[in-house]
Amino acid sequence: MEAVIEKECSALGGLFQTLIGDMKSSYPIWEDFITKAGKLQSQLRATVVAVAAFLDAFQKVADLATNSRALLCTSSLSLHRAEKFCGLFALSYG
Repeated sequence: MEAVIEKECSALGGLFQTLIGDMKSSYPIWEDFITKAGKLQSQLRATVVAVAAFLDAFQKVADLATNSRALLCTSSLSLHRAEKFCGLFALSYG
């Protein structure tokens, strides 16, 4: 009975040592992954800000086309449709 317990404890100890060794060797990989994830988050935030600025400018063009009431009536409608689509896109990812 004691021999079985000794064998199991030895196996668990070996497994623990292997696990600790793997964790120590994988630390630089996880550190790199976390760093890259932070950079990605920063870039995505900058992209959202740029898209919002673009949509504001696009809205001004659509408002200008709507207010001119000249030959731009059809283009105004299409601009508003496109702006609504882009606005929904920005809201879903904002």
